[in-house]
Amino acid sequence: MEIRIASENDYNEIVSLCKYFNTSPLTFDKEFLLLSQGNGIQPSFAKVIINSPYTFTIVMSEKNNILGFITVGVNPFLSNMLHKKIGNILLLVVKPEYQGKGFGKALVKKGVLFLKSLGAELITVSTDIYNIPAICAYESNGFKFRMSWHIFRYFNFDPRPGKLNEFIEPIVNIKKIYNFYDSFYRPVSLLYENTLDKSLVKDYLFENLLDSILKGKIFALEYTNGNKAILTYQYDEILQEALQTDKRVVKILDILFLQNIDESEKNFLARELLSDIKNRLFDACLVEMWVRSEDQYLIKTLERNGFSLSYTGVYLHYKF
Repeated sequence: MEIRIASENDYNEIVSLCKYFNTSPLTFDKEFLLLSQGNGIQPSFAKVIINSPYTFTIVMSEKNNILGFITVGVNPFLSNMLHKKIGNILLLVVKPEYQGKGFGKALVKKGVLFLKSLGAELITVSTDIYNIPAICAYESNGFKFRMSWHIFRYFNFDPRPGKLNEFIEPIVNIKKIYNFYDSFYRPVSLLYENTLDKSLVKDYLFENLLDSILKGKIFALEYTNGNKAILTYQYDEILQEALQTDKRVVKILDILFLQNIDESEKNFLARELLSDIKNRLFDACLVEMWVRSEDQYLIKTLERNGFSLSYTGVYLHYKF
């Protein structure tokens, strides 16, 4: 048995192992099977990660048979901004018949050492909260819990056009978004890491948002009556491919407010924006939003708008 860097000849077998992501955000919710019309979930997200120029895949093999693999990488853009290399464990798979033998733990250990050789000072990983074997493999290698997060989803099995809110319009002047910088956040564990300059992490995420809006990859809506709230979203082509559907999939990224409004007004504005986007994008088969566990007002508002909890994940960190 050996643990080694994957070669091009390993690619097809590695991709075939991705079918064992049975607790990933793409397979945990069984309603996905209805959207895919019985075709199953394709591991398109894994292909994107494995083919990235910034990732490396390490395999465990025996007699030319791959038993499992781990994909790791360093984000060069974020690392440059933080002046500290941030490593990530992105994929971890062990064939079911080889689980419970410590192979996952061994792959994680190898991945950590490999990232250390690249100069990583911090490693992040995310997994399903119920994926106990993976969590044990990470914690036994020194990873510590950092935060939890949820995915709420609205499944649209009966698409019908609805009335748009007269006060909600696409943002024309992108400079308006700077007014919402103070309330900007994402369910990103690096914003909870005390060893980092969190303002730099926030700046990196915010600048990416603005850049993506300028490039037409992300769209923004504003509540124009008082200009107190905005909603940003994008079309998730990778998830659409995974579902093998010709219907659009929408991911809500942010619902942001001006700093001087109270909780009741936040609830009202979030409800109006969520209701509008469901009507505005009525032909989408799925609308989802990732939220922090502590955002109870937003969670309640999502539930009141027909969204349901589909997945809960945890972030763990390793510090050298």
